[in-house]
Amino acid sequence: PTKGQPSVVPAWAGFLGAVTGMNLAGISIGEKGAASSDESFAGMPMIFTVREALRQSTSLDAAIQTFRHGPRTCGFNFILGSGDERDAVALELTRSQFHVFRFGDPAEAQPPHTPIPDAVRRTNHFVHPDLAKTQPRRDEGYDPARYLRSSAERYQRITRFLLDHRGRVDVPAMIAVLRGYPKPHPCLHQAVMNSTDRE
Repeated sequence: PTKGQPSVVPAWAGFLGAVTGMNLAGISIGEKGAASSDESFAGMPMIFTVREALRQSTSLDAAIQTFRHGPRTCGFNFILGSGDERDAVALELTRSQFHVFRFGDPAEAQPPHTPIPDAVRRTNHFVHPDLAKTQPRRDEGYDPARYLRSSAERYQRITRFLLDHRGRVDVPAMIAVLRGYPKPHPCLHQAVMNSTDRE
């Protein structure tokens, strides 16, 4: 860019936004859609918010603030990482709600979810109860295994992987966990970013 951080963004011909990427300051962003009834067209589409966060951010907090201020349009989960800060967060957001989850966050202890001391992860459902209330078929109860089965299964699979490989999560291991993605659930693309080494 003329101003701001250079970044790499896996994309498609003619696509101007970003759904995944990493900038030269070591800020990485990954996205998972999370359907929500709390939405509006009066805001900045997610693909441009991600692009702006990559362009503007030289710290994890700066990236968080880009998503906080939006203005947001609909439901998404994000994982934001900073290689230099050795830190990452999970963001859950809708048009009007915004929650940040940090490593080992007690707010993650919403059964069947559980915090992990040195990791964050997300799939296609919300962990925070207030945001979960905005998801489809929420009237069937909080347990996402009842209304978003594929997402719940992937969350549990990632959790087991992180616990089983604690202290040994590297790029080949991350690629292996992504290859375990369940076939019945569609996935547009996957990327592993090592924001410490900018690879």
